[in-house]
Amino acid sequence: MVHIKDFYYRQALSKMGEGWFTTKYGNCLKGAIAGGDLNMRDILEVIRKSGYSGYLSIDVKGWKIAGTELKTSLGNVKKILQEI
Repeated sequence: MVHIKDFYYRQALSKMGEGWFTTKYGNCLKGAIAGGDLNMRDILEVIRKSGYSGYLSIDVKGWKIAGTELKTSLGNVKKILQEI
């Protein structure tokens, strides 16, 4: 199984607000719907080119209404996979 997870990424000189966590190197991450700051198109292209044909799971962290964000993430991933 491939687990899809995206983040908002910020280089931070000080701590960010609620929902953000600091990496080992002092940068900040916050869970995002698929389509955040990571290059999801390149990531999914690598998965597709590897020949993987199994299940994908989608994880959304830090949102108040997870159902809506999961639906949006699923739609974004499907759209990207159709385009590559």
